[in-house]
Amino acid sequence: MMHSLICLASFVMYQSDVSPPTYAPETEPPMAYFDVVPQQDVTGVFEVGVVAYHLEGIDRVEFTVNREGYEGDWNHDDIVDGQDLSFLLERWGLGVGGREITRLLGVWGQQKPWTPEVITVNEMTLNPRTGEMEYWFALDTRKHPDTKITVSAEAFGTMGPSTVLDRDVWDENYPLPQYSGV
Repeated sequence: MMHSLICLASFVMYQSDVSPPTYAPETEPPMAYFDVVPQQDVTGVFEVGVVAYHLEGIDRVEFTVNREGYEGDWNHDDIVDGQDLSFLLERWGLGVGGREITRLLGVWGQQKPWTPEVITVNEMTLNPRTGEMEYWFALDTRKHPDTKITVSAEAFGTMGPSTVLDRDVWDENYPLPQYSGV
């Protein structure tokens, strides 16, 4: 019994000599994840959100929206012409209006790839789709031709490096992909 107490006392004394690791917020990236199911078909307005935390606070989350195809190409034939105008007019008033027709006419007869759109969100608010506090924005799919859209995000803490959510993460112990970009 006495031998056990000596071993326990020396173990406790050894543990108390170990100092905890120092916290260096300038080296710690934020924790962040998308709060949305990846690879789904969406129609209309869809609230895309990211949950992000850092002990020193989050400065902002920047979303990048990438669209495949060409501006104004509503029927996906790789050229903007009268057929695209017809498709656009069929959707007139359903979220589609003057800006979209102006964009279509501005790229008439061309193949102009979509430029990525960056949306900055500075504060966490209640996402009406999920009912959670998130950094989110409303992605309006009605204003663009039906196409594949990829959304990535970068969370910036008030200190330290950022966290980028833009690629699939694979775990060999889990047979399905785990997505961090949507």
